[in-house]
Amino acid sequence: MKTFFPPNLISAVSLMVSSLLSLKSFADNPFAPGDGNMPKAPDIFNPVLRFVVCSDIHNRNDRFRDMMETSYALAEASPLYQKLDAVLVCGDFTDSGRYEEMERFADVLHGCVRTGTRPILCLGNHDFFACTRKGETAHGSTEDKFRALFGAEPDSVCEINGFTFLAASYDASGKHFFGKEKRDFYRTTLKKARLRSDEKPIFVLQHPHPVLTVYGSVNWADISTDLLWRRCPNVVNFSGHSHYPIGDPRSVWQGGYTALGTGSLKYFELEKELRCGYYGDIPDSSEQFYLVEADAKGSLLIRRYDLHARSFFGEPLYMEKPADKKSFRYTYRNRKASDGAPSFPEDALLSLSRNEKGEALLTFQTAQDRYEVHDYKYMVRDRMGKKVASGSVLAQYFLPDRKPRYMTVSLGRRCKVGEEYTVHVYACNCYYQLSRPLKKRLLLGE
Repeated sequence: MKTFFPPNLISAVSLMVSSLLSLKSFADNPFAPGDGNMPKAPDIFNPVLRFVVCSDIHNRNDRFRDMMETSYALAEASPLYQKLDAVLVCGDFTDSGRYEEMERFADVLHGCVRTGTRPILCLGNHDFFACTRKGETAHGSTEDKFRALFGAEPDSVCEINGFTFLAASYDASGKHFFGKEKRDFYRTTLKKARLRSDEKPIFVLQHPHPVLTVYGSVNWADISTDLLWRRCPNVVNFSGHSHYPIGDPRSVWQGGYTALGTGSLKYFELEKELRCGYYGDIPDSSEQFYLVEADAKGSLLIRRYDLHARSFFGEPLYMEKPADKKSFRYTYRNRKASDGAPSFPEDALLSLSRNEKGEALLTFQTAQDRYEVHDYKYMVRDRMGKKVASGSVLAQYFLPDRKPRYMTVSLGRRCKVGEEYTVHVYACNCYYQLSRPLKKRLLLGE
């Protein structure tokens, strides 16, 4: 049971945002279920297609190589299908787009991707920077460098085992998808793919998120592509740009089509109290990617893998009919309904102490949620009810093998030794649902 009294104004606004997103979710697809029931992956899944997806490598070519070696090992260990048919890179494989950076990634790509695995790439905004910001054209335009080094068009289509893949890159601005020729190419590709099979998914990769879809798509998004893809429910879209973690349940979205945020192979970005641009205390820490499988009917099994943990994490995503909008269960509304508020263990630890610097430290036991606890909100009041300290701290839910059992927050020197304080701590999940608070009167000792 969640509290109906948000601990601060931002929490109240967050609850309102969540309600608006639920309404948008219904408007996007009013026929999708909203009962909170989620698909269960079958015990036996017989793939006819397997590929991996990553983005925002930003010169961490060592991690890309590690991802490929790991993916081949996972494929070869599969009892039913040992192939790895493709690798999708959703842009920003460089930091600045300089020819030397592109060349290094191309060398790594060609060196670690084996025969039988098709590389499919699109260009991200960073890959354009050398041309658009620095005016470096000695090796031609960004698109020319891409063609020369990777032997493909920035906008390309291919078919693998009966499934269509569409790579959509920015135009020469490195910011937009403008141009009639480009958009006609996307429309024609989707139309032809649907005529071949109206049941199978059409895999689309691009750099920025389609707007108001996955986690991070408020500010790291493109509006024009969303208008294209929503005409075709078969689309299964992969996008990066935001660096928002794929461990967040909002990284998968269904509305008029399906979209997944691909995170980064270099570092996470997060939002804290509805503000983006928060990078956490562990820089350069993102090592995650998707392993995607499809069977002969077009059903999808999508799993998330963490290279640091050396394991899959989170629940497998299963979409039995990814082209049927009425079957979409990974909508914001349904995912939120499936979750429920986080909860703390009975008799969970909550304490006040001091460190050697004289700062008051608030320590509490972490909570549990069906998916993930996103952050904790705390409030400290003195005997007169005056607020002494308040704030929020992100849970390290994006690091699956490094989640702490206890969290400690410094309150600075605002609490006095020998004084008693009333402390409230709330756990908040990714859908802004609040737990019942941990609440205690605590004495700050020497």
